[in-house]
Amino acid sequence: RFSYSPELIPEHAVATYIEHLNDDILYEIFCVLALSPPMQDKYLLSQLSLESKTSWLAITHTCSRWRRIAVTSPRLWTKISIYLDCCEPMLREFLSRSQDMSLSVRICGSTSRPDDVGSLMEMSRLLAQHTRRFVSFSVVNVARRHMRDILVAFTYPAPRLSEIILIAYSHQLHLPQRTPVAASLFSNHTPVLCTMHAPNVWLPWRPYRDMVYIDLMVSSFQSADEVLQSIQHCKMLRHLRIETQDNGSQPSALDAPFTTVHLPDLTYLNLRGPYSSIARIASCLAVPTSASISVSLLHHPNDRLDNHQRGRALYPSTSRVTAAQFKVTCIRAAALLRLTSADDRFMSMWAWRNFRGAFDVNVGDALDHLGDLLVFPALSRLTIRHNTLRLSAMDWRRIFKQMPSLEVLEIEGGHHTHVAGPFQALGIVNALDGTFIVCPALTCIHAISCEGWDVLADLLSDVLKLRSSIGVRLNKLEIVTEEVRELLTLEQLCDDVNELSIVLK
Repeated sequence: RFSYSPELIPEHAVATYIEHLNDDILYEIFCVLALSPPMQDKYLLSQLSLESKTSWLAITHTCSRWRRIAVTSPRLWTKISIYLDCCEPMLREFLSRSQDMSLSVRICGSTSRPDDVGSLMEMSRLLAQHTRRFVSFSVVNVARRHMRDILVAFTYPAPRLSEIILIAYSHQLHLPQRTPVAASLFSNHTPVLCTMHAPNVWLPWRPYRDMVYIDLMVSSFQSADEVLQSIQHCKMLRHLRIETQDNGSQPSALDAPFTTVHLPDLTYLNLRGPYSSIARIASCLAVPTSASISVSLLHHPNDRLDNHQRGRALYPSTSRVTAAQFKVTCIRAAALLRLTSADDRFMSMWAWRNFRGAFDVNVGDALDHLGDLLVFPALSRLTIRHNTLRLSAMDWRRIFKQMPSLEVLEIEGGHHTHVAGPFQALGIVNALDGTFIVCPALTCIHAISCEGWDVLADLLSDVLKLRSSIGVRLNKLEIVTEEVRELLTLEQLCDDVNELSIVLK
């Protein structure tokens, strides 16, 4: 294949006439040079500019070989790349010479001239008359404030279109508002569309079918069920990313019935948005265990779920994930629950943090609605740092139940009122859920800078005695503390473990 190279032509190269090159080579030369962006001090032909004496219009009229190829080969004119210096006569030449062949259209702005988009808007209005011929359409490096002005022209159907790529100016990734850039792109009539890539521009949800790749920031939708109904018609979907700040104009109850959507070919899943809508979508998906998964839930205090509501399990037991990322972020109330397990050895940290006294995050609901998403059958190490959320021992038990292979538990920081819960959870047996005891493989506990060992020591002693009595004795207990007065009390724990280590800070 021909490619542009700035290297000098070798001395032993032999010149030949253009007539000796076959049509395919000429086509490659044409495409590579014509689609290259204008570059200062580079001998590259600016595809749609008349300023240069080496424009394609000039060459195809002065060279008989090029002229014959240009007239008899419509495919030479089917790849259109619009830059800031484009002109209408040249674009019309491309549209005319390509006849009725399918078009690949790319509109590219400039990061150095972000507001100079007048010519792009003019060319967009001309291109919009030919959307029925589009097979690929992309708008890149355009400031978000101008993306809407360019896309507003493309309201006609695009029956051949298979790919849409919309990427805003890269320096504006953080969106101050979620104003959609295109309410009715191509009249939502793109029957063969299979790739939709718009990672940083807001688009309203539209019906999708037979998609392979979806990466969207969704400005609005009627309900989570509307999204699910589209996804269930995309059996070949391999990449799914949806980010939204909207709960839908008609929110669906998380326990409302919906057929599980199976996506057997999915390799990447990323959902981010309000708790009820994203959890509803996640709870109805079944994907392969090998898929990369990230679910982020934005939970506003006014968006609470009723205690009686119960969601569906995200995955059946045969499709349980072993690595995922789960976040619950409370807007304004700002309580954060984060679980991350991404590497093959499943060394993970589960950090609970609280700000402004927000103690009312319902962790039970999160576990109910996401089900097997939070099951880590191979997780061996768990770290809890500076927990300030007031969770009951049963809440902690439900969390530990999700980690049947846990071997090392590390608890760092926290008052005894917040540390007691995890310890108590390890000593609850014969719970109503049918589990005899959680974390049967637990062999080591590290307790670092926990406060209130005058209370915790007796509580932990009871837990360790109970676990020993049923055959799951702890091998090692390591305590790092500043509470010198409780040293004798802590030393009594040596009877309940095989090895006790106490480090005074």
